[in-house]
Amino acid sequence: MNTSTDVRAQHTASTYTILWVFEAVATITFILRILSQSFLAHEGLGLEDALMAFGWTLNLSAAILATLSVKAMNVDISLALKLGLVSSALAAPALWFPKVSVALLLVRLMQPGKWVKIFFIVGPVLSLLLLCVPAVTITFVQCDPIPGQWDPERYKPTCWRPNIAVDVDIIANTSSSMFDFIYAIYPAIVFWKMRLATARKLQISILMGLGIISGAVGVYKTSLLPILSTREASLEAAVAGTHRIAMWTNIEVGIIISAACIPLSRPVYRLIMRNSQHQQEGIGNYRELPERMSERWLHLHPTHAQIYVRDDIEIQIDQRADLDGMTLSYTPKEPPA
Repeated sequence: MNTSTDVRAQHTASTYTILWVFEAVATITFILRILSQSFLAHEGLGLEDALMAFGWTLNLSAAILATLSVKAMNVDISLALKLGLVSSALAAPALWFPKVSVALLLVRLMQPGKWVKIFFIVGPVLSLLLLCVPAVTITFVQCDPIPGQWDPERYKPTCWRPNIAVDVDIIANTSSSMFDFIYAIYPAIVFWKMRLATARKLQISILMGLGIISGAVGVYKTSLLPILSTREASLEAAVAGTHRIAMWTNIEVGIIISAACIPLSRPVYRLIMRNSQHQQEGIGNYRELPERMSERWLHLHPTHAQIYVRDDIEIQIDQRADLDGMTLSYTPKEPPA
């Protein structure tokens, strides 16, 4: 292995430390979410949590393979590229499963109109099937035979033009970022229509809108995708480009998972704070905690209010409430004197 490759491998390895920081944060917030949903929330674990768990598992597996790929650069450059491609193939769908989980959560909490529900849920599912799956498939079938992509000296492959895979990746990743922004902005629009103090609106909007960060990372990563077209220059160039995209994909997924799990982890945070403030008081049964610890942000009596918000970001919606798409199409009734 030449000196330039050794230096590149060392630099890449140090850069991957950042990846594992985001992976650790995603793992912690995911565990807190599972604890909250399992022991502190009335709903318990559901499909949303299963999809999030699957996305987290895919991303963790991709991060492990990417790290092994970096370590292999100084030993076997072909193996490094092979591991890097498999890592990218796992990280790509990991972008979408958390999005579907977020979509289900927003639909359950916000109760939007029919077409908004369809767009929120069907949109990412179709993107996964029609954009992500083809992008991953092209990554491997673009060379014949397939192993020639990471071992061209042995197999002498015939490959498609690199820009084909790049163009499909750009479309898929642009769609991914678009949904990140939509899912982050929509709650703020809904909450801003509610009768809440401005500070509360800002607090909830920020907490539910952390996906903007992952969307911004996705936009930046999409701008880097053309470097994948340099794969024909050398194996070293192909490995370097694959590692760079894989790293940013892992980071993006980590941010998505963290952004989706932080709001649902609030019951654990409140439990810790309550324990620290009331060391001498008994907490009681875990299943009773959300009701006992909740404070209504919309100060209307729950019997007469059509919507009220709890500080664990759960929204309770009365049957009379009608959320028409992006706006609230009702007027809350004042409580009787």
